[in-house]
Amino acid sequence: MSLADHHANSLQRKRRRREERDYRWVFWAAFPFFLAVTLITRLNPWHARPSGHRQSVFREAWVAANSTLPFAFML
Repeated sequence: MSLADHHANSLQRKRRRREERDYRWVFWAAFPFFLAVTLITRLNPWHARPSGHRQSVFREAWVAANSTLPFAFML
């Protein structure tokens, strides 16, 4: 491996770590919003409730955040 390749790989690792850190910051900043929406949805008496096993409120908010936030990083 040449020195230039090693440097490029090092820059890619740094960028990936920075993006992971940024994602965690955004996730933890947005998680309370998703938790509030999940709680309001659960407490709403007019909300159609599916029969069967439901996830916990925290797990449902976690899944909603993880399925929505990656779109902010798709540049």
